[in-house]
Amino acid sequence: MTPWRVLTVLIICGLAALNFVKYQEASKNSRLLDSPSKRLIGHWQLYSRSELPSYEFFFSPTDGDLRSGNVAMLDNFEDHFLLRGEYRVLGETVSGTRLVIRQDLGNQAVRQVTILVSRDGSSALYWYYNGEEEFKQRMIYVDDRTTPPSLQELRDGS
Repeated sequence: MTPWRVLTVLIICGLAALNFVKYQEASKNSRLLDSPSKRLIGHWQLYSRSELPSYEFFFSPTDGDLRSGNVAMLDNFEDHFLLRGEYRVLGETVSGTRLVIRQDLGNQAVRQVTILVSRDGSSALYWYYNGEEEFKQRMIYVDDRTTPPSLQELRDGS
């Protein structure tokens, strides 16, 4: 075999190995990113004014014609105070980033929220109005967990 053929075979093997590794990585992350509502599913940290997350959200997939799912909100500053409820997709720009939901976490936390979810699903802008006041907060995707940890896990630091 000539040196050029050996080099060609090595290059082809290297490219095949690289494609295999990329395929394995893509298989691990099976998260759907084709619409804002699908990109929302999972565990998010919400940041207000500091570099520490003030809340964590856990969004389940939506179900049925009403396009509703479960949501949990964990307050990191109030000794892991947890609210559970539902959210419903009111509208979205499927090929874009805009998502409007009705979030119901009880009487004090029922609100219409607009979320701009980045196309890669790694970050979002979460905003809503409370009376005349507008709140805008950034969100960072953490992982695919759709339910919050138990209080025991939180106490153990998991």
